[in-house]
Amino acid sequence: MDPGTVVQVASMAAVAAGGWVTGRRGVARQTVDLLQIQATTLENQNRTQAEKITALEGKVEVLESLVTQRAAVAEVKEVVDRIAARVGA
Repeated sequence: MDPGTVVQVASMAAVAAGGWVTGRRGVARQTVDLLQIQATTLENQNRTQAEKITALEGKVEVLESLVTQRAAVAEVKEVVDRIAARVGA
């Protein structure tokens, strides 16, 4: 083989190897980008779930308050009924 052919073959091999390495870096970069997107998506989902939980906790507090009020009204009704029975109404 003459030196020109050897240089051409070596150049093509270097270009191919460089393309392969660059391609590998590109795939790695795409993988990192994909993982970042997934992490961001999960963070957003967590935030949304946390907001839903907070809203549900508020609703539970309202319901507990209503139950407590209802129990208090029932106690007052019993007292009123006893008074009414004593008075004869």
